[in-house]
Amino acid sequence: MDIHDRRAALEALHAPWTPMTLDERLARCAEVHDDQPLVICNGETLSYREVDARATRMADGLAALGVRSGDRVGVLMANLPALVPIKFAIARAGAIAVALDAGHDRAGLEDALRASGCRVLITMTGHAGADYLAMLDAIVPGWETRVGGALPDLEHVVVLSTDGRERDWAMTLDALEGIGTANRGATPPAGRTPDDPADLLRLPEPTTVSHDAVQRKAYASASARGFEVGRREVIAGPCLEPPGYVDGLLAVMLAGGAVIFC
Repeated sequence: MDIHDRRAALEALHAPWTPMTLDERLARCAEVHDDQPLVICNGETLSYREVDARATRMADGLAALGVRSGDRVGVLMANLPALVPIKFAIARAGAIAVALDAGHDRAGLEDALRASGCRVLITMTGHAGADYLAMLDAIVPGWETRVGGALPDLEHVVVLSTDGRERDWAMTLDALEGIGTANRGATPPAGRTPDDPADLLRLPEPTTVSHDAVQRKAYASASARGFEVGRREVIAGPCLEPPGYVDGLLAVMLAGGAVIFC
């Protein structure tokens, strides 16, 4: 199959182009690709259906915490399977995902959180030698049970243990999903449009982009490179950066393929 055939097959999946929110696109892809893998990482695989289901639980959890349309949710996460449902959960909750740099030191993270006005932060305990629990202790002491103070907009911190450490009273990602399960349907079912802001990305300056705009760019990237249906793409750089997110995750999803995190 040459590049023209691959482009035609990709176009057949999406013609005519129908603007959707990111979570609507995920749900549509889950209907078509179901149990096919979307994320592969270190022996763990998440299918389209599994990502969609987890994103729904997380979105309901965020809504139960009080996240509303237009709120900002910071994401400081390495290339881990959980990152993908997190991203779509934020979209499903109607919030704006703020990509935070995992390379930030304490001062850089504090500045980024203050400037972005995040209401919720979803992060890790640590990664590549960085201790995010210690950073949070320095920025907002007592963050496990209360936040604010130096960061008055920040109301909740959700933590994924990546190194075996846990913190008493801290909300875990599993707990967020549990809150979502207990509050099924908490996410408002209507009122969002594909033209609403979806992501705050560094391009190279922080720029807000809409649900539809980021998908159109991803589709153009997949078409230009002649992605075959079922494409598998290795994402070596940070998936929260535009090349990994737009040209990687979203472009591959539009082709019904899978990303391989390494």
